[in-house]
Amino acid sequence: MPLGGDHYVFLALLSSCDPGDQIVMTSVTSSTIAWMRLNKHYTNKSHNHIMSLKKCLSFVTKDTSSINSYLHSILLIANKLSLIGHPIDDLDLVIIALNGLSPSFR
Repeated sequence: MPLGGDHYVFLALLSSCDPGDQIVMTSVTSSTIAWMRLNKHYTNKSHNHIMSLKKCLSFVTKDTSSINSYLHSILLIANKLSLIGHPIDDLDLVIIALNGLSPSFR
């Protein structure tokens, strides 16, 4: 654990983490190293979340839901991606929506 004024910065970083995420802060010698570990840890989580949302988007199908419900589910995922800085192009959304329709609907 860091000493001196750095100790307070470290404690602030530590208190801002979820208990499960505090493990990445073990055995650090400065708040700078703690910050770098947290940055790497949350960046990896962010990438996994983006990939998960994009995967969900690629598997959305209309099935038995109404067209409104189907399009709403696509837009919900697309909006989540936009909020985290990875918007989906409108043309890509149209392609995703068309690909999720059954051949009988087309």
